Amino acid sequence: MHSSAITALDWSLDSKYLRAIDQAYSKMYYDITECVHIKDGASVLTDPLIWSTSTCKLGWYVNGVFRQGMDGSDINAVDCNKDRTLIACGDDSGTLCVYRYPARL
Repeated sequence: MHSSAITALDWSLDSKYLRAIDQAYSKMYYDITECVHIKDGASVLTDPLIWSTSTCKLGWYVNGVFRQGMDGSDINAVDCNKDRTLIACGDDSGTLCVYRYPARL
């Protein structure tokens, strides 16, 4: 269970898993068919191609959207295109940025 409000979630392609991020920047994974939290989800659900969406703003594929001096609260939304070649993000200043996927540091 998350300790604060959930700000983003993603479904897996097979609709078996969810991953979610909360305001405390905790990323958690869930098995929907078993109705359980997957404690080691970050290490077992690592393939980015299993996810139907990519709205969770924490992960290796979005590290590069956080410019120097930014923290987790500065980026408000992220998602990648269907082909996983681009990732877009919106920030606190109202800027929409598009990066090559993955956006790495």
